[in-house]
Amino acid sequence: MTEGKTSISKASSYEEMGEFWDTHDLTDYLDAAYIDWLVVGGESGPRARPMELDWARGLRDQCREAGVPFFLKQLGGSPKRGGDAAVLDGVRHAEYP
Repeated sequence: MTEGKTSISKASSYEEMGEFWDTHDLTDYLDAAYIDWLVVGGESGPRARPMELDWARGLRDQCREAGVPFFLKQLGGSPKRGGDAAVLDGVRHAEYP
């Protein structure tokens, strides 16, 4: 993210928004009730990059601790791989506010 930008609202592109969330702990946002639902999903399609499962676990755990519903849309990848693409650690996370 461009130097000096400390708020997601100052991001000037989707890439900067992603960089912000990749480098910031959500605890302050969850605790301050700025986020009332978090939907997470990996990339899909033939050129999809693998999702970092530890990143998804961290988000899930932060949501759980703050009492914020966590919805895992998909882990990403090619739809041809089969199985349930939205299961993390054996659990399908589909919480709603």
